[in-house]
Amino acid sequence: MKGLVLLVLGIATPAAAGEAELVFDQVRRSVVTVTALDERGQAEWEGSGVAVAEGQVLTNCHVIDDAQEVRVHLADQDLPARPHLADRPRDLCVLAVPGLAAAPVRTRPFAAVFVGERVYAVGNPLGLGLAVSAGLIAALDQEEPGIYTTAPLSPGSSGGGLFDAQGRLVGITTRVLAFAQNFNLALPADWVAEVASRGVVVTDPPAPPEPDPNWLARAEALRLAAEWPGLVDWAARWRSEYPTSAVAATFQGQALSNLGRPVEAKVALLEAAGLEPRNELVWPYLAIVRRTLGEEEAAQDLGHAMALAPKLGYLWRIQAEWQLQDGDLPASLVSLQESLRREPGDPETWALLGQVQFRLGDQTAAVEAYRAAVRLKPADAVAQSGLAMALAAAGRLDEARSVLAAAAGLPERDARVWLRIGELLEQQSSHGQAEEAFRQALSLDPALVEAAHRLAGSLRKTRRLAEAAAVLRQALGSQSENASLWMDLGRTLLGQGDPVAAMAALEQACALDRSLASAWRLLSEVRFDTGDLSGALAALEQVTRLRPQDAQVWAELGRVQQRMGRPEEAFVAFTEAARLDPENEMALQGLTAHHGSRQEHERSLAYAERSVALSPGSPAAWSNKGYALLKLGRYAEAAEALETAVRLQPDRSNSLINLGEAFLRQGQLGQAITTLEKAIRVAPAAPDARLFAAQAYAASGQLGPAAQHLTALTEITPGFAPGWAMLTLVLLDQNRPQEAKTAYGRLRDLSAALAQETRSRALTQGLPGAAALAE
Repeated sequence: MKGLVLLVLGIATPAAAGEAELVFDQVRRSVVTVTALDERGQAEWEGSGVAVAEGQVLTNCHVIDDAQEVRVHLADQDLPARPHLADRPRDLCVLAVPGLAAAPVRTRPFAAVFVGERVYAVGNPLGLGLAVSAGLIAALDQEEPGIYTTAPLSPGSSGGGLFDAQGRLVGITTRVLAFAQNFNLALPADWVAEVASRGVVVTDPPAPPEPDPNWLARAEALRLAAEWPGLVDWAARWRSEYPTSAVAATFQGQALSNLGRPVEAKVALLEAAGLEPRNELVWPYLAIVRRTLGEEEAAQDLGHAMALAPKLGYLWRIQAEWQLQDGDLPASLVSLQESLRREPGDPETWALLGQVQFRLGDQTAAVEAYRAAVRLKPADAVAQSGLAMALAAAGRLDEARSVLAAAAGLPERDARVWLRIGELLEQQSSHGQAEEAFRQALSLDPALVEAAHRLAGSLRKTRRLAEAAAVLRQALGSQSENASLWMDLGRTLLGQGDPVAAMAALEQACALDRSLASAWRLLSEVRFDTGDLSGALAALEQVTRLRPQDAQVWAELGRVQQRMGRPEEAFVAFTEAARLDPENEMALQGLTAHHGSRQEHERSLAYAERSVALSPGSPAAWSNKGYALLKLGRYAEAAEALETAVRLQPDRSNSLINLGEAFLRQGQLGQAITTLEKAIRVAPAAPDARLFAAQAYAASGQLGPAAQHLTALTEITPGFAPGWAMLTLVLLDQNRPQEAKTAYGRLRDLSAALAQETRSRALTQGLPGAAALAE
């Protein structure tokens, strides 16, 4: 890099030298060196330039003419430049220099310049770097505006600036006049502003035309490599050069089809068919595209292709694929046989035949077809996988293992094949072999989450829950952020009888993926079973947001709200569940209970009868129906329904209690006592069972057992005033006045009105000791 050189040339008086230094200091950030480079990047010559705007330098056009490259140097900057505007009649050009940190010059109009004025030329004379020379305005040419100065100029000064004593640009130093001693030409500074309007935008010369590429060979190479985006671009270029090329349009349509852009592909292929209707390559692709779009013309196009090229077996393979997609396996089999008759060496057709035979259940034929595909194309991963699965489905697991071992495919691919083999074996109830396949899949690809799920599920089926949990924990070791693995672990731990650990795993699953509805659902069940009703409610509310159309979730939400003592919210949830699924048993039972609690027994009975009709084997449905009938006073019907509930579930306490009451209301005291005693054995702390049993015993004259049940009732519910009232009467009837008096005292503390009523009743019945009871 050249440094700044201050050379004061010409008139060298001390005053001139001092003024020159001041001018130079003012303008040195506005004057640059311009270097022209040849094709080898070597400097051919140098000139000067002045900054006229941000990122723009003005110089003489002859400085940059014929240069292969131009660079601009200012202080510590060395930047590339390109011609931007050219006013060649005046020999003025503007360079674009992005990033140039130069200060644009201030200009002074030509009309204000006078002869004899001291001026200073700043430029790059002789390649020495920036220099300043002093002189005078010797003459002014008014007709062909120009400034003649005595300021010395040298080669390299062209394009530099001629400045006045205040650092204002008065001209562009342009030429040394060889015929005159120390007499040089500068162009007026006014012209700087006029370049924008007079100048012509400089454009790069056009590149020489390239030779025409081998369009077909390149397109075919891209097709074979399945480089579909590249083929789309190549075919578009090809068509722009040769708009009537049907082959180019065909390649374009095929590439667009493979990129999943069938509408665009159809347009290109129809254009190809229009250009060359007998082009046998167009019609199969057009048929495939139309099939993708669901258009009926697809079959017609395929038939047209078959008529044009009856020997092309792959056309029959296309038809076979469509028939397979439509579920017509026998027709697909026939088409494949026709395809192989025409082209017996097509490995893809053999592989498809293997798939069809596999789905038809003929595993022996499937194995042979896949073997043929592998022989023809040993590296075909699809055929190898199919062969392994067909062998496994035929029970030839060792051979399947050998095929996969010899395939030398990617472990991840083989892992997925083993996963599929395991699924096939599970479908055949070969659980032991399925487990082995899942283990093989997981050993090949420990990150295959589905394999971990499947293996854990297989272990759960055989109650090896600890092993299942270990498999899932191992998978979580490398995939701790996988919500589905945490959910599966939670399910497994729940099966192990560890609800606390199960809840922690499920909460982790929900935290990782708040959209995992299955995890929230399972979490709600665990929380419900452990008594965390608020937690169960929160989980179910999340599930209803994720699955608003799931009737069972709404029913479970209603059950929790009902259990929490929120009857109106429960009613809304049960109603929504019944709207989504009128046959949802939990919703019907919830609505039965809701209307029963509101004494709306007719409506309760209607829901109960729907439950029974839908689930005649449900003890809860029969019990609900019996209770509603009981409350409606239809005791015989109630007893019949409740007896059915007891037969279905003999230890259901509420059914037994309600049945006992139904017998009691009908006066069938023996049956009532037998039924209620059984209910008490099932639920000793049930107060209504004790009360109805006491009533039945008392009505049959068995005061001792009646008193025993009433005593137990008052211990269970000491605040139940009717129990104390009945106990008082029974004790009086047994002639146990002191005990009766004690019971009566407790009754008075709870309800003075009921106590007075009980005393009056005792007196009316003439019970001994009644008069001793305090009023």
